[in-house]
Amino acid sequence: MKLKRLEVAAFGGSNPNSPIVLDFSESKYINIEGDNGAGKTSLLNALLVACGQLSKEDKNFINNESGKIDIEFSFVGKD
Repeated sequence: MKLKRLEVAAFGGSNPNSPIVLDFSESKYINIEGDNGAGKTSLLNALLVACGQLSKEDKNFINNESGKIDIEFSFVGKD
């Protein structure tokens, strides 16, 4: 099974009206880069929360505007 798409609509300080979408369907590797404070670590934390590796009860992960966490995965293939 391979991760095809990750959409983070509400997480931490992200804007719930402007979701972050990563499409892995055409790429074998993904590079995440940006200035300090751009959200690189937040994106990785969202992935870890969705996978159950970090607690979703951490108040830093709950979106300030919507009061929730909204993360969606799409997979291809079989596990």
